Amino acid sequence: MTAIVKTQALKDTVVLLELMNDTTIKGQVLSVDEGMNVMLKDASYRTLQGAPLELPMVFVKGSNLRYIHVSRNLNAGQLVEDHRAKLDTAANMYSNSRASGMSTPGNADTKKTPMKSPY
Repeated sequence: MTAIVKTQALKDTVVLLELMNDTTIKGQVLSVDEGMNVMLKDASYRTLQGAPLELPMVFVKGSNLRYIHVSRNLNAGQLVEDHRAKLDTAANMYSNSRASGMSTPGNADTKKTPMKSPY
């Protein structure tokens, strides 16, 4: 299992991000993408001098991350298993819908009608 999947499992969890420039951001994880870019809400950014800056939402580029700290009370293993179950369910639903011929965004049947000339 990749670090990205483990990090994606932290959605809706409060984490502390330690950045490469030695600053920290604490907030609730909204999303994590394939590049380990993290979106946090209700974040608190701390500079090297310790001055906090409250941010309603912040985007952190994955290349700026040094560590992601989580609470000791958090059962990370259970979060990852729950996330994997959601991914498996979504994959099964998608493959079942394609097998039954249901319309999905990728295979929608659209009839193309020729355009009539305005002249």
